[in-house]
Amino acid sequence: MASFALDEYKPLCAEDPSLGRIAVLPWDRDIFGFAVADYRPPPAAQLGRNIEEAVKAITAWSKDHGAELISASVAAGDGRLMSLMGALGFRFVDYSLTVGANLQRKALPETRLAVRRVLPDDWDDVERIAASAFDHGRYHADPRFPRAMADLRYRRWMERALRDEDAAVRVYVIGAPRAVRGFFHVELKGGVADLRLGAVDRADETGLAGFYLYAGTMSALKEAGVKNAKAKISAGNTAVMNIYAALGFTFSHPEAVLHWHAPGSSHLSDPTA
Repeated sequence: MASFALDEYKPLCAEDPSLGRIAVLPWDRDIFGFAVADYRPPPAAQLGRNIEEAVKAITAWSKDHGAELISASVAAGDGRLMSLMGALGFRFVDYSLTVGANLQRKALPETRLAVRRVLPDDWDDVERIAASAFDHGRYHADPRFPRAMADLRYRRWMERALRDEDAAVRVYVIGAPRAVRGFFHVELKGGVADLRLGAVDRADETGLAGFYLYAGTMSALKEAGVKNAKAKISAGNTAVMNIYAALGFTFSHPEAVLHWHAPGSSHLSDPTA
C-alpha cells in the first residue's frame, strides 16, 4: 500500500523523555535529499516548565540527524501550546481540518463528467497534474520551502500510488484516456476510504471539473459498498472545503501546522532576503 510511514517516534532527548517525541520522515527525506522530521510536543504545562531545555534539545537533535525542517501539529484551540511552540522556534505555516461523511447516507449528485479507474495510458497525465496543480499543503504554504520540491513531492506521491498493486489503493480519474483532466487517490482501510490526494488540471480549476471529480469519486466509492470516507485537508484550500461542504461532509479536528527551520539551512530560503 502506498503509505508514507514514519520512523519510530523516540524521545527528543533520551535523558529527558518529558520534552516530547520525534521521528524522521523517511519518504520526504528520500525525495528532498535532506532530513525532515515530525515532532510531538508534550502538553503545554509540561513544555512550559522545560522550554529552555527543549530549545537546546531541538537544536541538538537536528544537528545529530541532519534535519533541516521539523514539523508539528497543535490543536487550533490550544493557544498556550501554540505560543510555547513559537518560543521553541516553530512558525505557523497552515491550518488543517479533518473532513468525513457516511457515504451510504448521502444522496450524491449526478455529474456531467464520468469518473473511472485509472489506466496505464493515463499515468503521464496524472503525474503531470500532480506536479503542477497544487498551491496548498504545508510545504507549499511554507515561504522558506522551495516550490519545486513541494511539487516534486506530489508527483512522487502519485508515481508511487499508480504503481501500487495493492487492491486497497485506487486512483480515479475524469477525462478520456491520455486526456485526463483530474485524479483522486484513495486508500481503503478497514471499510473506510482515506481520501488521500485529489487535483484537476490548472486549465480546469475555475470550472466544475473539481466538483465532478469529487462527487463522482464519492459515488464510485458508495457503489463499491464503502460506508465512511475521511480526509485531512488544508483549511486554506477553500475550493475543496466548499466541495466537501456541498457533498455533506462535516469538519472537525482543526490543527495548526508549524515548521521549525534549522539555522543556516542550505536548502531552505530566507523569505526576508
